[in-house]
Amino acid sequence: MLTLFRKNRPALVDSDLEHIISNVRYSTEPHDDIPFSEEERQFFQALVDQCRKNKLNPREIRLTRMSGKGFNVDTYDGYIGKINLYEGRRFMQYLIGLKIIKELPNPTLEECIATIPYWIKHMKYCKRT
Repeated sequence: MLTLFRKNRPALVDSDLEHIISNVRYSTEPHDDIPFSEEERQFFQALVDQCRKNKLNPREIRLTRMSGKGFNVDTYDGYIGKINLYEGRRFMQYLIGLKIIKELPNPTLEECIATIPYWIKHMKYCKRT
């Protein structure tokens, strides 16, 4: 008999998120292949979702893993910001216009997700210029 629900069923995989993760670049060579933490997956899934909601292509997001385990985040159109969700080094950086840089020191995951609209706004700004 066919069962409609299975225990331990794997979560649905978001192809846009997997595309971003599988194309991570590294700022140093040789590098340690640092796996994505659960918080990083949640954050970048929220970014992908907000990109879609704002009619931006999430596959344009490019991540560069830095030596401190955080990421530089950019698109084909320009630099978006930085994020590091590892303990002791947590921060999120975002830009307002081209010259104002803001940083959240030691933010929670929820605070980072709540700040994504600044990244979205900057992504739209970069597309216009």
